[in-house]
Amino acid sequence: MRMITSELESARLLEDAGFTHVQSEAVVRVITHMDIHNLYSSNEVDTMLSEAVERVFDDNRRKNEALYPNRFKQQVLISENYH
Repeated sequence: MRMITSELESARLLEDAGFTHVQSEAVVRVITHMDIHNLYSSNEVDTMLSEAVERVFDDNRRKNEALYPNRFKQQVLISENYH
């Protein structure tokens, strides 16, 4: 993933912080050409979290089915009768 930045704004901020014009241009040039890994948007994090929670619930459901097969069958029959 590439980080999108305003190159002019970034250079100006660096110059305001005390960097020379040449230094700020060099820093901005490096930053804008960096590949940043493992950086996710909030939507990606939400999706990953939702998928992880689903996996946990699916794993627990399968374990409960294995431990209590008759109980699960009764719950399915009850829920089917309400639909």
